[in-house]
Amino acid sequence: MRKKSPTILIGKTWQPPDPLRVDYKDPNYAYRWVKEKNLEQKKYEGWVPVDRESGKEKYANPDGAHNDSFYHYRESILCKMPRDMARERNKFYRDRANKSLESAKTNFRKEANRMGIETFEE
Repeated sequence: MRKKSPTILIGKTWQPPDPLRVDYKDPNYAYRWVKEKNLEQKKYEGWVPVDRESGKEKYANPDGAHNDSFYHYRESILCKMPRDMARERNKFYRDRANKSLESAKTNFRKEANRMGIETFEE
C-alpha cells in the first residue's frame, strides 16, 4: 500500500513588504500619508493625523525616528478623514479638473477655428 504524501496548504502568497500599510483600519474613514510640510494645508481639507491613543489603527513604525503621538514614516504622517467627507472632497476636485479640461477643449476649438483648422467632436 502506497503512503500518501502530506498536503501543504498555502493560504496567502508572498508579497513584498509595504512599510505604509495600515492594519485594522476603521471602515468609516479614508486614510492617506501626508508630508509633514503639507500637514497644515491638508488639515484645512479635513485630514486629521491619526492619534496613537485612538487604539483602532495599528501601524508599526519602521523607521522609529519619531516618538510623538502620531504615526510617522520618514517625513510623512498618517492621516484620516471620514469616508463621506473624502468622497465629497474627491468629487469637488474631480469636477474642478473636468471644468478645466472642458475649458481647454473649448479654447482649443476656438483657436483652431480661428486658424482654419477643422476639429472633430468626440
